[in-house]
Amino acid sequence: MIINGTHVANIKLDNLIHRISKLKIKGIIPKLGILLIGDNMDSIMYINMKQKKCIEYGIDVKVVHFPVDVNQEDIISIINDMNNNNTIHGILIQLPLPTNLNTHFIINSIHPSKDVDGLTYTSIGKISHNVDSYISSTSRGCIELLEYYKLLPYNEEFKVVIIGDSIHIGIPLSILFMKRGYNVQVCNKYTKNIKYITKEADLLLTACGVPHLIESDWIQSNCILVDIGINKKGSNIVGDIDYDNVYNKCRAITPVPGGIGPMTIAILLTQLVESSERYYRSTISNL
Repeated sequence: MIINGTHVANIKLDNLIHRISKLKIKGIIPKLGILLIGDNMDSIMYINMKQKKCIEYGIDVKVVHFPVDVNQEDIISIINDMNNNNTIHGILIQLPLPTNLNTHFIINSIHPSKDVDGLTYTSIGKISHNVDSYISSTSRGCIELLEYYKLLPYNEEFKVVIIGDSIHIGIPLSILFMKRGYNVQVCNKYTKNIKYITKEADLLLTACGVPHLIESDWIQSNCILVDIGINKKGSNIVGDIDYDNVYNKCRAITPVPGGIGPMTIAILLTQLVESSERYYRSTISNL
């Protein structure tokens, strides 16, 4: 079975239309502030996709594009301006950043109330303690996509394996699954006998950025595969999983593109609308 992220993302986005209309009637137009640093063509492409989807659903967007050699203090200054701007309800920093910049410091300059991509220490810490918070858009997108297709059975024997331990995807994902009671193992480049581990997975999620790493001899029959990787192979965009090689062996799989990518954008916009609604409620309570 193909796990169609585009289909589910469109359902989620269409469900936002009424909420956005209600906000606009109340004088609130959801607005996303985006910071793009450098001229990485992939980053520019992702920003254009997000901007296009925002405009399509009546969401305002402010994109600030810095040169690759920008001074870090200038970035922080813009983030602080956005933090203090009541017309901006969410802030997104397009990753990866150039190596001369401190990614964690820049991300954590975003006020937690506007961290609609769920990447600050505060957001990740809150989900660890079951406190309501914004969640990494990609991680929440994975969970909601699997839930839509009813692919998360409540079974203590069900084993989840995640390849990739980034603070932006792998770690939040592991927390979300553990909070749901699943047996979770996170692997990285230092993990020994990794094939042995992945072959025991009932659900394997990959976010390692290695094109077509996972082939049929990495998995057991009838497993579920979620490919979060977005890699270039020649002129094509491919995932971490060799789709054609594993398709007939697995129970279900997300394609690349058309799987987790659309869900990430849908969750980002969902959390932006949630932030806008919280802002409106706070203005009412202060009257």
